[in-house]
Amino acid sequence: MARLPQPGGDQGTWGSVLNDYLSVAHNPDGSLKDLPFNVKDYGAKGDGITDDTVAIQNTINAANALSNVSKYKGAGQVYIPPGFYKVSDTILINNAATLMIRGAGSWTTQIVPTAGVAGKAVFKFQDCYYCGLSDLWVSGYTPAPPECGVESRVENAGSPGGTFSPTGLRLERLTIGTAGVLNMNYGIKWTCKDAQHDFNNDLGIIREIRMLYPTKAGVYIGHSNSVSHLFERCQFATPTAFELHGGSVIASSCQFSGATPKSGGGYWQPLGWIVDCEDGNYNYTSGTIRLMNCQAEGASSVFKTTANAFGVRMDVINSVFGSAPTGTDIINWSSQSIGTQSRLTITGGLLGGAPGTGIFFNDVKTRVLFEGVNLSAATIAWKGGLTLFNNWHEPGSVTLSPGPSATLTQIGDGGGAFGDAATGYMSGDMRMEVPGKGLILKSPNGTRYKIAVSDTGTVTSTKV
Repeated sequence: MARLPQPGGDQGTWGSVLNDYLSVAHNPDGSLKDLPFNVKDYGAKGDGITDDTVAIQNTINAANALSNVSKYKGAGQVYIPPGFYKVSDTILINNAATLMIRGAGSWTTQIVPTAGVAGKAVFKFQDCYYCGLSDLWVSGYTPAPPECGVESRVENAGSPGGTFSPTGLRLERLTIGTAGVLNMNYGIKWTCKDAQHDFNNDLGIIREIRMLYPTKAGVYIGHSNSVSHLFERCQFATPTAFELHGGSVIASSCQFSGATPKSGGGYWQPLGWIVDCEDGNYNYTSGTIRLMNCQAEGASSVFKTTANAFGVRMDVINSVFGSAPTGTDIINWSSQSIGTQSRLTITGGLLGGAPGTGIFFNDVKTRVLFEGVNLSAATIAWKGGLTLFNNWHEPGSVTLSPGPSATLTQIGDGGGAFGDAATGYMSGDMRMEVPGKGLILKSPNGTRYKIAVSDTGTVTSTKV
């Protein structure tokens, strides 16, 4: 590896040692090279046997140090050629700006963690500004799983000595995890040191990522200000795609399936939540989650919010989530409205599952809109406001079960009558605006009556 001459040493060879060092960054005419830092120039082998941790770390440190003090072209680029690179500790990118690490492809450059990375991130971007990782495979380790493949963390931002307010993590064309076995806890995490360091850590751009079989979730967002992360054309083979404790995400053209081992082993069946909003105050964000043109493959539940998740707002547009298995919840929404109303809007696409699935909204202030949705077999139970506008369902396949303070507005829905509500009552108002259709009500003794109104305002009641 090229180095600087040693004071008091290298007698008679100062010139050649210095020339070797300068030639790494300079052309023969003295101009700067437009080349990235190559980990093999710093001793990495990539043979699947040698521990390459120190070599990779030294390469990143050199690129980071030079990019912060000069205009060297390529100083912020680290290249990892094809190979299998064993690492025994976290690769740390600390307090860096615009530093990019790239491999030769998501199946040809593989980072292989060993037991030394158990419970840690494989790559950790700490207080970094618009840095990223692309074109390589970050695998897991089943006997002693890493905490995650990639972590973006706020550690010292806002503190004395902290330089960058972390933002703009960019991840492209990566495979994270190992096929067929549970191998790390999470794929990607955004975290902060504590509540006093809840700064930014936002605006991530995540494209063409494969998440393979983490034990907990593909993505973890751990603090409120970690907002506006964009996911495009990603594949999630995960028990949960997004575990949120704050923050916000936008997912476009993503595919979701699960990673729960089937009883008896042998293969995997898709189960779990696409979005799981846990504790956290989401009122800081404008639109907590937005899913566009996404699809769940196999039997997947969709959304979950806990009672400790405040002000969750979600928009789902032209997405297909229609295969939840019998006995599971398609949606289980307990988010509370404090400061900002909790809200779910689903526009277009398909939502539902096998008979016996449930859609539950447990907050009286939550407002829900289904517009232009193909609803398949499910019971919809709600306590707040529900609006059904121009949806479609098979006659009797969807059951409405209102609770206390529930209101219903139904406009232009097609597909025939709803099934009987198993339980519940509705103390709020109900609107139904479907031209030419009536409203069927059931009396306490079980008798059904159809209520209809003519163009002149005459109301009729007919036993059915």
